[in-house]
Amino acid sequence: MTETLWIQKRSGQQLEKRIDQAHMEKQVRLACRNGQPIIFAAPHVGNWDLIAFAITRNVALTYFYSEPRQPNKARTAIEGRVSLGGTPATMDIAGIRQALQAVQQGHSLGILPDQEPDRANGIFAPFFGITANTQTLLPRLAQRTGALVIFCCMERVGWRQGWRLHYVAADPEVYNTDKHKAAAAVNRSIETCVQICPEQYLWSYRRFQLLPAGRVRVY
Repeated sequence: MTETLWIQKRSGQQLEKRIDQAHMEKQVRLACRNGQPIIFAAPHVGNWDLIAFAITRNVALTYFYSEPRQPNKARTAIEGRVSLGGTPATMDIAGIRQALQAVQQGHSLGILPDQEPDRANGIFAPFFGITANTQTLLPRLAQRTGALVIFCCMERVGWRQGWRLHYVAADPEVYNTDKHKAAAAVNRSIETCVQICPEQYLWSYRRFQLLPAGRVRVY
């Protein structure tokens, strides 16, 4: 929380000096040049809020977000994120329509792929060997828009050094029309990001609220 507040008070120039993007994938640069839409999938690794700032230096971005559970924090959270760049869209029918319109206007999309969906919008797939309720929205958006899916995470490399932005090509099965294969590929791609800096993943995030019948919550 203190890191995010500090970031939101800094100028763009100050932040750019602290972000290492030297490892930007050629795929990302090529897609940006060719005008191909990109879905940037950012799991809860490192400082995921800062990713929008880095991406919007190169492309227009519309990203999905979930309303905070505490209504009094919602406005502050959104204002802080908007200050870092990009346009927020809610994860509901209206927000999805907004995102699709943004793609038609040349925007790329941002999504947190490890957010747990409700029962109607998720299926169970393995995540580090544990069955987890996994969103189907990401593969559906990729199929609908023809977008390139790139996973990314913002690793902290020390307070004085700043952060390192990692881009990871999605598991090819993310594009599969079989929703079970696609969901499993989403989780494998998240695992790849987590393995870059496992100590910086938000392990307490609610990935296991909904479980298959007979399964016991592990924590």
